[in-house]
Amino acid sequence: MKNINQKNSSSPRHHRSKHVIRALRAHVDAKRTPGEVAADFLTSRLGTMAFLGINFLFFLIWILINARVLPVVPSFDPYPFHFLTFSVSLEAIFLAIVVLISQKRAAKMEDLREEVDLQIDIIAEHELTSLIKLLVATMKAQNIPIPDEAKINYLLRPLDTEKVERALTEEVQK
Repeated sequence: MKNINQKNSSSPRHHRSKHVIRALRAHVDAKRTPGEVAADFLTSRLGTMAFLGINFLFFLIWILINARVLPVVPSFDPYPFHFLTFSVSLEAIFLAIVVLISQKRAAKMEDLREEVDLQIDIIAEHELTSLIKLLVATMKAQNIPIPDEAKINYLLRPLDTEKVERALTEEVQK
């Protein structure tokens, strides 16, 4: 026998919700611009420890060559390494732009998830209200006293989504 609190990952409702989330992600991914696709690709490749290691080794070798510690290759950027500074600055600008593009897209995705979450919360609130109504009707049919009926009546009021939206808008504008 399953524990009542145990999540049933194979339930139709759970499967549908996973499908909706995957569909939302696929929909957002399908609308990516070529620049966003490139930024996502670069972020996934450049945001790694391997890339950090490659950069470290590259800059270390550059400094060792140009400080004449490794005389195998002639110095091409003597101390204070102006060309290295220039190259690192360009790389930093490029990487910052790529990261900003990816973060902007991630923020769009998060906004969509929050909207879906809000819609699910509203649906859940309506379902809970229906359950409370059913429970109250069952209790009345069984002549079971309803404790704190004023609180129950408060819970049975329909959710005023416009009031909630106004309150959220006011909070954001503070």
